[in-house]
Amino acid sequence: MRKSKEEKLKRRIKFYKFYIIFMTIFVLYFLHLMGSIDLLEQFIDYFKINVYNGSYAEEVAILYIGFILGIIVFLLSYSKIRNKILVKIGLKNLGREFERKIATLFTEYGYKVEMPSRGKDFGADLLIELGGIKKAVQVKFRDKKNVGLKSVQEVHSALKKYDASQGIVITNKDFTKEAKELAKDTNVRLLRGVDYEGVIRNQKL
Repeated sequence: MRKSKEEKLKRRIKFYKFYIIFMTIFVLYFLHLMGSIDLLEQFIDYFKINVYNGSYAEEVAILYIGFILGIIVFLLSYSKIRNKILVKIGLKNLGREFERKIATLFTEYGYKVEMPSRGKDFGADLLIELGGIKKAVQVKFRDKKNVGLKSVQEVHSALKKYDASQGIVITNKDFTKEAKELAKDTNVRLLRGVDYEGVIRNQKL
C-alpha cells in the first residue's frame, strides 16, 4: 500500500513538472503574440541571429526559454507541490505513524518509552530506557532520500539535554555516507529499514 502511494507521488510530481513547463511555454507564446515584453522579443531576436534561424525560429526560441524557465519555476515550487500532493494521497502523516510504530516496538520488547512534546524534543523523538539505561532516539521516515548528517547531529545534541547514554537514529530507508562517518565519532547508533526490528526485539542496542 505504501509503495503504491510512493509511486503515485512520483507520478504526480512528474505531471506537475510537465504541466508547469507547458504552461510557461504557453504564456510566453501568448506574450510574444501580444508583443508586450521587450526582453522576450530581444531574446527571440538574439536566438534567431546566434542560435537558430531556420523554420519556425521564433517558436523554437520560445520553446527553449519556456523549458528553462519552466524547470526553474518547478524547482522553486517543488517543496510546496510535494507537500500538497502528500496531503492528497495520505502520505503526509506517515512520518508520525512510523514514529508511533517504533515506539510500540520498543514497548512490546520491554523498553520504557517516553515521547517528548513535539516541537520541543531537542532532537529526540523518543526516550527509551531499559535496565536503568536511557537512550535518545530520532525516527526518520523517508519516501526517497537517505537520512543525512543533520539527524545524527540533532540526536547527539539531545544526549546532554536528556542525560542519555547513547543516541539512536532509526529510518525506513538508509543513511548517507557522511551520516555513517559522523555516527562513528559521536556515540550514535544507526538502524535502517532492514534491521531495526531485529535489533529492538533482541535488545541489542
